[in-house]
Amino acid sequence: MDHCPINVLTYHRKGQGLASEVLEASRKLLKKIYGNYANINMLPVSNDEADPIAGWSTPQDFYEDVRYAAKLVYIVFLHWHAKLNFREFKYLESISHDNAFISYHPFEFTQRTLLAHFRMNNSQPVHSQFIQKPVYAALGMLSKLAPIAADIEDIKLSTSNDVLWLLKTSSTVNNPLYLSWLLLPGENTKRIENFTLHRHLPFQLCSIETFAYVVELLEKGKTDPAYFWRTQGGSRPFPNAMERAAMRLAQTPRLQASGILLMPEFRLNIGDFQLPWILLLRVCSSFLPILKQPEPPTITKITVGEIFISWYEIANTTQCLKTYEVWFQVNKTTDWNFISENWHLPFPSFQYAPISSCVNGKIQNVIIKPINFLFSL
Repeated sequence: MDHCPINVLTYHRKGQGLASEVLEASRKLLKKIYGNYANINMLPVSNDEADPIAGWSTPQDFYEDVRYAAKLVYIVFLHWHAKLNFREFKYLESISHDNAFISYHPFEFTQRTLLAHFRMNNSQPVHSQFIQKPVYAALGMLSKLAPIAADIEDIKLSTSNDVLWLLKTSSTVNNPLYLSWLLLPGENTKRIENFTLHRHLPFQLCSIETFAYVVELLEKGKTDPAYFWRTQGGSRPFPNAMERAAMRLAQTPRLQASGILLMPEFRLNIGDFQLPWILLLRVCSSFLPILKQPEPPTITKITVGEIFISWYEIANTTQCLKTYEVWFQVNKTTDWNFISENWHLPFPSFQYAPISSCVNGKIQNVIIKPINFLFSL
């Protein structure tokens, strides 16, 4: 292979609705390839369409809520476990998901996309509105994992076939402590009753270092914009401003808990969460770099009285990020307004559409404040 200019061998293998089917289809393909072409058995491989089911535009109910988000996390977990344990996946370089599409009516939430798309044809001017689906938030949660990862841990529940899957990640040895644990019920788990998760954390408390934690949760029916669209908005093709605001309030993970750790352990009752759900625990040392304010944001006009604000995060400084605050000043002679108050913003964007006032003119005075969960308790 030295003379062949191939850096990675990519392939497409999907499932028929289950994450485990994606892995099994990949295993069969790689076994066949390595059996027929032994000289490429050390070439990096990538499944760049590792989707639970084929046909992005074919509507599926599970695409609209946390079920699809959980399936993508299952797929990631299964492939990571396989890379650590099975010969066929030793040189697995990466996987990705084919969901960069724009949905269309009447399948705003039920196509394989990251965003629900509403084409506002009855508005003046005609424009598009996008709502982040839970799968978007799940990918954001995955992005907060630390660089060193253990194998997937199976946590047995009281019932025979029900389990939790836990991925523990941490900072490298020579850096201040950062833990990021991602937890969710196993793919075939049907119920969790009165279960308290208790785990010891791998550090010792000391007088000169403080450790804080934050827990974020995606939960079906709660952090679920499609649920609000169907129950409060009647599945209308043109949701009004209040309905869109309700959907956006539900589009990010919920801030479940945060605080200073007084003991090196984590305990949380998860029996009341509605299946499926995805939970992210982050633990942060006070020795980690201080959060830096992002560069001036990009402001895009969506329609009359509505703007989309986005910004770039400063690399390697967001481990301790709890949320972003967005502040807006009408002009240089007025006070700053905290326009994202009561919003949890763990990701670098915010759509500002005030119900009782209007955003007009050239928008320039917007600042973004990153809030550290060590010092915002």
